[in-house]
Amino acid sequence: MKLNHVLFGIVILLLLLSLPNIYERIQVENGQNTVETVLPIEELQELASSIDQSLDEMIVELHESGLSAVSVEPLTIQDLETAGHLSIYSDTYLSDLLRLQGELNNDSLTEGYYVTIPENQYYTDLIERQLQPETITLLGTTFFLIENTAEMDVDLGYEASTLETLQEHDVPYVLRAGNQPTVEQNQMIVEELLKQNRTLSHGILFTRDEAIGYPTVDHLQTMATELQQAGYHFYLIEFADQSGMQTVARSTNYDLIRLHSIFLDDKPISESVEQTIRAIKERQIRSIYLHVPMDVDAEESYAATKDYLEDVQRNLPDKFELGLAQPFENIDQSNWMIWMVIIASVIWGYLATSWISIRWGRFIVPLVAFALTIGYLFTDRLFLLQMLAWMIAVITPAYAVINTMKQRQRYLETKYKTINWIKLLLCPIGILLIGILLVIGLLNGNAFTSGMELFRGVKLLHLLPIGIAFVGLFWNDVIDNGKLLLHKFLHAEVKYWHVLIMFILAVIGFYYISRTGNAGSVSQLEIAIRTTLEEILYVRPRTKEFLIGFPLFIVGLYLLKYYPLISKVLLTFSTIGFLSVVNTFTHFHMPLHLSFLRSGYSLLFGFLIGYLLVLIIRAIRSYLQQRF
Repeated sequence: MKLNHVLFGIVILLLLLSLPNIYERIQVENGQNTVETVLPIEELQELASSIDQSLDEMIVELHESGLSAVSVEPLTIQDLETAGHLSIYSDTYLSDLLRLQGELNNDSLTEGYYVTIPENQYYTDLIERQLQPETITLLGTTFFLIENTAEMDVDLGYEASTLETLQEHDVPYVLRAGNQPTVEQNQMIVEELLKQNRTLSHGILFTRDEAIGYPTVDHLQTMATELQQAGYHFYLIEFADQSGMQTVARSTNYDLIRLHSIFLDDKPISESVEQTIRAIKERQIRSIYLHVPMDVDAEESYAATKDYLEDVQRNLPDKFELGLAQPFENIDQSNWMIWMVIIASVIWGYLATSWISIRWGRFIVPLVAFALTIGYLFTDRLFLLQMLAWMIAVITPAYAVINTMKQRQRYLETKYKTINWIKLLLCPIGILLIGILLVIGLLNGNAFTSGMELFRGVKLLHLLPIGIAFVGLFWNDVIDNGKLLLHKFLHAEVKYWHVLIMFILAVIGFYYISRTGNAGSVSQLEIAIRTTLEEILYVRPRTKEFLIGFPLFIVGLYLLKYYPLISKVLLTFSTIGFLSVVNTFTHFHMPLHLSFLRSGYSLLFGFLIGYLLVLIIRAIRSYLQQRF
């Protein structure tokens, strides 16, 4: 026991010495509070052509409503056809036409698309520079021959007249760029980007599903570095998996802005505004990319877009302001502080499994942690730190519950004291805090706060601590009566109601797991409750923490004196609250101070609800004892 106290002291000391790294993260997170709203210029042009208002007037009005910038898509051959600058014919169509006019015998034209040469020399130059097509004259008309059908979607460059209009009105713009079929075509797009007015074009948002240069790592790195050195930053689209973005991020030291897309015709404007504010507050989103409603007429679409921008501006928390967003500053980390956290994590691996009565069993986790540490020392591979952080996240919630139950058992042998209950509540909070500081200390930095690098193993984090807590809480029962219990279990008759209960538990388990992560669905009632809590508290506590986990924890500790078996079952499931708190801090894109605030609410409300339930249970027990 004395050894454990010494080890606890070492862990706490190492964590205290490493706190400047965490403080640096908080400072960086609070230092970038400018949010931008971006709208595709192509959608505005379509609106302007449908209503009696010029594009210039529309941009001015939307800017007053809260629009920060517009995005500009590169042109393709098909865009030029849509705009009426050229025509596209298939080889089949022209072959039939030539045969009808007696200009073609049995031979067929070369397969591909035949594109008329634009009258505007600017567009002609774009096509010739990017595609270098062969020219052919038929029926007195000269065509570009595009044999590779994929080249019909190749980015040619940007509409010069659009950029001139934006520059004339000093409207900032985000340039969109897509991955091209060849390295040469990608390089031409990069050259086009480098020629832009850098006072107004400040960021690059990749189109489609790939970053420029993918899948060749060298090309990705070269082009990303070249663009960054020219002053560009890049956008990371939330919930979109763009191939190559991780390489771009690592090559530019995570010079990213987190972007959230909003489609205004997906839901009512009020819900879109709530979704936007939540993304800004809770997920470090600094760019909102909105799309105008498409399922209503142009007048209504324009009005709805203005309403949305004005409502966002009106509801934006005071600490934020609208403008042009910038990437977060680099979180400077001291290597020796990181190593202090690593050493503390290895020691914590031993402490958090010290409840195991089999001596050699206590060394499994610390030995694995030590092996990961040695691997990281020689390879500097990030995934080894991610595995170490995952181990800490898994064992900490279970240890908080198991250790507190053992303390409660010791206090049952002494006279009731209020101070003992205070210790029982502070002890798991302290254990949680140590585990949390270890996890965020191991995985600190822009790589994680940007959302580019993630905490892996979230589903297992929601299962394993419950299983470990079950083993720890029932350890003595299994050791003392394990063979007898196993024999009874294997020879027990299976009733229909047994199957029914197992089915219900399986459904509950599936629902619980399906609710983890971003993909989980919620009811409209729960959405309404969440919104109300956010309005009152700024950030809502998690339901499974303050309504399930922590109340079960308080009730389980109270019932340990009277109904040990029921108590241990409740304590087992109370682990849900503790693991959920740890999981909150593995969402590294969430501001750290909000994670602490959310968890503080959960602990406070959960313990209070648990205390009220204990009072009700005590009243019921007293009534039943008097009555019977």
